[in-house]
Amino acid sequence: MNTTDYVQKLEEDIYKKAVDTITSWQKDDIYVVSFFFWDEEQNPCMPRLTIGYNTEERYQSVLLVNGFDRQDARWNYAWWLQEDTFPEYGSDPESGELIRQWVKSYGVEYFEEWSDPPVGGRNWEQYEIIEKVFLEILVRVVQALHKNGVLQAHFGKEIPIIIHELDYYDMILDINLLANGKELIEKGFIDLCKGR
Repeated sequence: MNTTDYVQKLEEDIYKKAVDTITSWQKDDIYVVSFFFWDEEQNPCMPRLTIGYNTEERYQSVLLVNGFDRQDARWNYAWWLQEDTFPEYGSDPESGELIRQWVKSYGVEYFEEWSDPPVGGRNWEQYEIIEKVFLEILVRVVQALHKNGVLQAHFGKEIPIIIHELDYYDMILDINLLANGKELIEKGFIDLCKGR
């Protein structure tokens, strides 16, 4: 397979697993879905994803117990349930191998341990394409979930699917506006990303 084939396979696989996960949730007060991404051990060859959610009940309990500001309690992943029912994408043998083959298709060195660079070091800029394309895949998956009515059918309404790391900043806002559309992104999330 070439790089384009791997990208398409990743997108299809993540989409299918996202649908299976989201449609398995039984809580009726879910107001946001989380697409939390990171690099395993800060290794750019190992992007990971987990899918979770937060509920209105959890949001209210955080406000009551901790008295946090509303936008932080509502939109900051640190306060969400984090009871992910989605196995870490990329950590199981099947998705891990798919990611490994995809990374190698760019002609870059795939490495398991980033702490052991080769003699002369690594050109880290060549790995930026991995995160860039992985995020593009996640954006297209979120767009497809909305377009195909998965959330509407399961929750009876559209809700945002937030693609994020632990930190929120302008790029996170940009990809979420692109993925979800402006109408689903609340001001509190925008303010959090803008550091307000």
